[in-house]
Amino acid sequence: MTNNHLRLSLPELKEIISDERIVARFQSILSTRNNFIIGFEGLIRCKARDGRMIPPTVLFDAAREFGMTLELDRLCREKVLAGFSDIHRFQKNNLLFLNIETSFLSSNVVGSGYLLDQVTTVCCPNTFCKDYKEGI
Repeated sequence: MTNNHLRLSLPELKEIISDERIVARFQSILSTRNNFIIGFEGLIRCKARDGRMIPPTVLFDAAREFGMTLELDRLCREKVLAGFSDIHRFQKNNLLFLNIETSFLSSNVVGSGYLLDQVTTVCCPNTFCKDYKEGI
């Protein structure tokens, strides 16, 4: 079955979010100039109860369809930030490349401070980039 044919129902999506069945994985980001790792991109993975892997595109397509994009995105960010905090403890100079769903940025959640709160409480309170903070 290809990703084009894989769809989640609303109950499946709600279960994934409520059971927090999102897992963070990290991919190294390399500096081609200096030939070393400068950070990590946070990626999400999800496994359905029947064992099949659910691609992130399928998760976010379902979230958009059922109006649950914000809930899924916040859970994904929380998982990535928590996972990165473990890396950051031992590798303080590495950056986190955090993917976010931008479709809700023009809605009423802008300025809520939720992302800033997630970063400063879950992950790395003393290392959040000041320029970025001012733009939130």
